[in-house]
Amino acid sequence: MGVCLFAALGFALGLGSQALGADAVSPADPLIGHWQVTSIVTHDGTTIAPVEMYVVFTASGLMTVSLSNLGSTTSQYQVLRHERHDTILKVTTNGVSTQAAIEFDRTNLSMLSRGTTMFMSPVAPAVAAKPPPPPPPLTPYQQHGQEALHAGPLSGVMEGRPWTLVAATPNLLQDEGGWRLNLLGEKAGDEISMTVPQLLVLVPHVLGRKDFTDAFNTTFFMPPSSNIACGNGYIVVTAITAQAVSVALNVWLDATNHVNGSFSFDPRSVPNP
Repeated sequence: MGVCLFAALGFALGLGSQALGADAVSPADPLIGHWQVTSIVTHDGTTIAPVEMYVVFTASGLMTVSLSNLGSTTSQYQVLRHERHDTILKVTTNGVSTQAAIEFDRTNLSMLSRGTTMFMSPVAPAVAAKPPPPPPPLTPYQQHGQEALHAGPLSGVMEGRPWTLVAATPNLLQDEGGWRLNLLGEKAGDEISMTVPQLLVLVPHVLGRKDFTDAFNTTFFMPPSSNIACGNGYIVVTAITAQAVSVALNVWLDATNHVNGSFSFDPRSVPNP
């Protein structure tokens, strides 16, 4: 969220690397000071809260925005119009200017620019200058999910033991939205009996990535009868021809059950539902 939010606000408010000019005018006194952003409402109506962001307005016409551990950015601003509770600013960064409307309610303020509104409350300078806390450590899945998909065969761990894909066989329960497969780590004499650990997946009929969720997931099958649905990860269909479908998969149930890699199968071998 942090990187995308910082970029979005930079676009909305005209922020970027420091840009100074000689034509700055003295801002209205209520504006000068340190502010903490309490919430943000984006142009599409999405509300983001809480936000680790601070804004500092100085009498010299500089506005500095700091967001979490992503650092700070400073731009020049000018007051175009100031009334008792309303101020119109021109914010300039790298020669590009945009306008922002600010409203005061005697204590707090809101700043609107290009459809994005930041709601702010005054804060002590020491609070605004305080380094933000470090982000929480990544969960095992978040660490695993950032890995690049393997160029080699689908492999990983099932029930704590090394697992590598040997066969991709059709599942009896086919689906109009994709190809249902049983992914086996060893070739069974009768795959339908499901006597070996398997991963049960639905491969979409369309190219592209689809994230797993509670509703669209994979299933780890552990003989003789354990089925564990997993909504962590994603599947990517990289190519579809009449003879072969290429797939990349990344799924993480826990430290003893996870697979990551690529495989292909012949769609002609999968019966229609």
